[in-house]
Amino acid sequence: REQSYVKHHLLRDYLERFAHIIGSWADSITYVDGFSVPWNSQTSDFSDSSFGIALEQLKKAQKHLRDSQGRDFRIRCFFVEETREAFEKLKQFTDNVSDVEIKVVNSSFEDACKAIVLNPQADKTHHNLIYATRSPRGVEVFKKAEKAAMEEMEKVRAKAR
Repeated sequence: REQSYVKHHLLRDYLERFAHIIGSWADSITYVDGFSVPWNSQTSDFSDSSFGIALEQLKKAQKHLRDSQGRDFRIRCFFVEETREAFEKLKQFTDNVSDVEIKVVNSSFEDACKAIVLNPQADKTHHNLIYATRSPRGVEVFKKAEKAAMEEMEKVRAKAR
């Protein structure tokens, strides 16, 4: 699938560098994949899937930050998959990952997006990377939710002053 190829390419070429940038000033990163289904995965460990590639790249950045700067950089992942069968495979995989905080949701991206973004108080030290290029509707939903979250964050900041 063309979308998967592009997504995998971007994850391999960009995500580790992005995590280094975030890790230079933040204590953690939250990676969100709104379409986590393991399309045509050929490996039993899902290392050729988007979530497998993302975890590999994020762990590389985490190791480098620890080894070179002594930083304790925490990785959190939020994987969304709408189809039940694919969700079960994803859940089985993530249940065996112990060194990363992972939440897996069986939901549409549109529904999960509201829960991801509208939590500025709890996630104020985290930077969220959302990958939603497979669905233009998902991108638009995220933009609306992000705008609402920014408005909510401004309210929280105003109260704190």
